[in-house]
Amino acid sequence: MMRSKIYKIGILAVMLMTVTGLIGCADKSAVNETVEETDEPIDGGSEGSGSYNTDKDTDLGNIVTAEIGFDNSSYEYPESDLEKLIHGTYDIRIERTDAGAKVSVTVTDSYSMTRRFDFEADKKVLDELQDVIKEHEVAKLDGYYKRNSALGEGFDLEIVYESGDKISAHAEGGYAVMPDKYWDEKWFLAYIDKVLREYDYYLDEEEDQLEDIGEADIPEYVIENPGWEYYCDADRQAADDHVKLTLISADANEITDTDIWLSNIGEQLPDSNQREDGDYRYYFYGGENYSGYMIDIVDLKTSELFATLNLYNMYYSDDQVDPDWDFVEQRVKHAVSKDGILYLCMSHNTYASASPHNAYIMALDMNDDYRVIWKSEPLTCNANNFVVEGNSIICGYGFTDEPDYLYVLDRSTGERVEAIKLKTGPEFLFVKDYETDSRVERRLYVRTYDTDYEFLVE
Repeated sequence: MMRSKIYKIGILAVMLMTVTGLIGCADKSAVNETVEETDEPIDGGSEGSGSYNTDKDTDLGNIVTAEIGFDNSSYEYPESDLEKLIHGTYDIRIERTDAGAKVSVTVTDSYSMTRRFDFEADKKVLDELQDVIKEHEVAKLDGYYKRNSALGEGFDLEIVYESGDKISAHAEGGYAVMPDKYWDEKWFLAYIDKVLREYDYYLDEEEDQLEDIGEADIPEYVIENPGWEYYCDADRQAADDHVKLTLISADANEITDTDIWLSNIGEQLPDSNQREDGDYRYYFYGGENYSGYMIDIVDLKTSELFATLNLYNMYYSDDQVDPDWDFVEQRVKHAVSKDGILYLCMSHNTYASASPHNAYIMALDMNDDYRVIWKSEPLTCNANNFVVEGNSIICGYGFTDEPDYLYVLDRSTGERVEAIKLKTGPEFLFVKDYETDSRVERRLYVRTYDTDYEFLVE
């Protein structure tokens, strides 16, 4: 697939039982309590708090970072100046800098054409954004979380202020829309359109409104699929030691309180289609139903896009069942690099019986044209993220009426070296330092559908 031409456009910034395996490489993977429920159902979803914080102050001072993601693909606006703007999935990030503000924008239209633009702007763009937030009392959405299984990107809002305060709200799934009392994407579209025009960028759908700046000189790597079973380069050797996980606690959760769990462990909900690892930012895009098989890699030090990965060869497996065609696209779920190796996972969002060859973790050599050096067994990772820890990768797989496991993989070969049975499928995993009276420990926090786990990592 050829990389889409980049157009000079505008928008505004970013705004979300243990078993042992074989060792070696063989041919074989504090939310505020004051909340208000709406008088009517917020959306058609069956999961989520559906509540928001009406006591949140709306004048929070200077914004440090703002990340906003939303999808307006199916919306029609009576305002003619908004209707002409690109309809699609918007991901916007604005970051305060010493010189002003750094703006990054990604927009994927209904034809799966993705355009991303990074530019420096005056700090007034952050002041103007705070004016919008204050005028419409958007801060009162803080703590809102809603999720369902319908196809669709949903909504992400993360605003961090110099005071340390923040606004955090998320809606996941096509019917998990935001309550319109404190949210309307047209406020932000109008604001973005105004800001971009000031910098000679345009979001108009009409082709003649866009200035074609030609094909970007960015290499695109089409990643070859080494097969649908476990794969590893023959010369790779497994490590002698791996992390050991010891269960500390397993507590039932309320299913809908993911935001509270994240707050308690000092984490945030990962963005649905981008990740950062300290060195790089990874953007996922390009597929049907918002399931991306393309990855753009940006160097965080220079803010430069330097590589695009095309994983279409893994997008559909060789065993999908036709009636489930629309549900078996394997989207990139997570990516992180270490020591020149890019680790990523891809999975679909339905039963394994619809397409068992899914839910892999892969290791790509960043110094050898992103060649796949190993690929895990299928049904290894469909959680929203995984953790690279020492010589190991900690990940998990589960789904309704299927076995649910936490796995430890060898980081050099991708082989499973430990499997821990869970009650329900894992959703998020975080390893963090934990300070006791006598030492600092490493602990793994695992969020599953109905249980929160904590493990000692040794």
